[in-house]
Amino acid sequence: MLSASRLIRDRVHVSVDMAIEHLSPRAVRGAEIFTCAFGILVSAGIVYAGLKMVDFALMFGERSDSSIRFPMWGYYAAIPVGFGLCSAQYAIQLVSLLRPRGTSC
Repeated sequence: MLSASRLIRDRVHVSVDMAIEHLSPRAVRGAEIFTCAFGILVSAGIVYAGLKMVDFALMFGERSDSSIRFPMWGYYAAIPVGFGLCSAQYAIQLVSLLRPRGTSC
């Protein structure tokens, strides 16, 4: 969960390159913008669901079955944190795609 944002940053996350390689550069850019926007929406939805799962585990005091009895919210917290990082990475890519060419920070 926590390393998925790095895969997105390095552009090695799952993608459909065969469909995009036959498009014009403008269409490729549009597809990349759509992918980033959709990635933000999906990641935000999973962050919300993950937060609800963490809250549920905290509310009921859920613990692991091992002898350590580790609180499960700690494990579950990786979901909203990881997908929050994914959402942030998609937002960074989206901003860079929407920024006019030739501008820098």
